[in-house]
Amino acid sequence: MRRKANAVFVLAPEDSPNRIAGYFTLCACGLAPGVIPEAAKKHIPRYPMVSATLLGRLAVATEFQGQGLGSVLLAKALAKAYGNATQVGSSMVVVDAINESAAKFYAAHGFIRLPESLRLILPMQTIAAIIEPA
Repeated sequence: MRRKANAVFVLAPEDSPNRIAGYFTLCACGLAPGVIPEAAKKHIPRYPMVSATLLGRLAVATEFQGQGLGSVLLAKALAKAYGNATQVGSSMVVVDAINESAAKFYAAHGFIRLPESLRLILPMQTIAAIIEPA
């Protein structure tokens, strides 16, 4: 945290605030437009680099797994990323899944997988449709 490279958000049980149930981190990043899949290209501006928010880590403590906290943390992360998108100029959320199981988790929540990698993206316009339904 001293370098301020990532913002860390922690979830703790109400009855035990010193225990960590889960957490996520967010930071700014950039992607080359050529790596963006066609399904997401219509949502991004035409610049040399695509500004994005990196969901660097998202984890749930072993003892709290199986309770849906991963989805809760992801929803909170997306809401925070979306809320800050206009201030930092972010057009999508990017995540580098740690393994195939994690990639499937993100894909089940609407993320689009980049070819031949564990990197997935979710355009801010898609997040907007979730957070601010018409």
